[in-house]
Amino acid sequence: MVVSVVFFVSCSGRKITGTAAGDLKGGETGLPGPKCIVYKTKKDYSLLVPVILSKERTFIVSYPDVADIRTSDGFTLPTSLTGGYLLDNRGIGPDVAFLSFTYESYAAMPRTPAAAELFGKIIDKDPLLEIYD
Repeated sequence: MVVSVVFFVSCSGRKITGTAAGDLKGGETGLPGPKCIVYKTKKDYSLLVPVILSKERTFIVSYPDVADIRTSDGFTLPTSLTGGYLLDNRGIGPDVAFLSFTYESYAAMPRTPAAAELFGKIIDKDPLLEIYD
């Protein structure tokens, strides 16, 4: 039984920092962080707003609100890595597409456009060369 408990605790995938759950400070939750997505695109779309398409790439299933792409120190732009790779800071996936709007122009809009309106602004429905999760 002791071996089972040790195995369960060591393989749970959950990490608690501090000496007890009550010791967690600030934003620490003890839960794993967000996914780490590294990708490479056919062209440089790093300044353009990404959206997520349906598997058939016929409609938008997810897109950001105009307020969601700004942070306290700028925008949720991807982080440039070596070799043309990018570290996602927005929440993309294999069904990503890029709009013709830059983060700056999108954030300046008075309201978030509807998905159907944004679909007409897609400049590349299949932009990825590589993606790693």
